[in-house]
Amino acid sequence: MWVFDAAPLIYLAKVDQLTLISALDDSCVIPDQVYTEVVETGIEEGYPDARRIEQRVENNILTVHSVDDTALFDRLCRNPKLSDADCAVLAYAFEHDGIAVMDET
Repeated sequence: MWVFDAAPLIYLAKVDQLTLISALDDSCVIPDQVYTEVVETGIEEGYPDARRIEQRVENNILTVHSVDDTALFDRLCRNPKLSDADCAVLAYAFEHDGIAVMDET
């Protein structure tokens, strides 16, 4: 399973390369926090790449999952360098044996 953070999705959408996600052999997930940040906020602010990502969700290429408020999520959120979306990606990937796709160091 691939768990996507906001920046990689935005970059792929901006260069119209979200089809690369379809080529992955495993399921592709975005946590609720990422969906809110990328799609809902992006559409409100008029970003065309947000619509491209929304279409991938509607076509079941990307699935949106909620991240439970776990001890790991809470611990990650104490790091001031990580956003809630970053924490959700890391926690979901860890809890489901997935691969986190992020741009953070």
